[in-house]
Amino acid sequence: MTGAINSFALLFVFRILLGVFESAFNPCAYSMIADMFHPSQRTTASAIFNLGIYFGGALASLGAFLIKQIGWRSSYKLIGAIGVGFGACALIVPDPERGRFEKKKGNELSTMKVV
Repeated sequence: MTGAINSFALLFVFRILLGVFESAFNPCAYSMIADMFHPSQRTTASAIFNLGIYFGGALASLGAFLIKQIGWRSSYKLIGAIGVGFGACALIVPDPERGRFEKKKGNELSTMKVV
């Protein structure tokens, strides 16, 4: 949406909304990683997820080059379309079973001793 705006006020609002949505969905991503990967693989999965921050920063410099070539509105629209495409790919990720790797505990009431 940033490429379609025509005022600084809307840009300001969209950037705030971006931060709000990122702050809401980031914990969900870590929860899904915990549900999708065995505990021995979770650190690697989390590290790969966190690489997105650094790859995004590295690609931002390419964004500056793109802005010079085709303009900031077209660049934002192109980058947004790529983001929507990756978001659509996320629709094929199945919802993981919650707590699949947690150890199953027996009924605690049956293990209590009666005095």
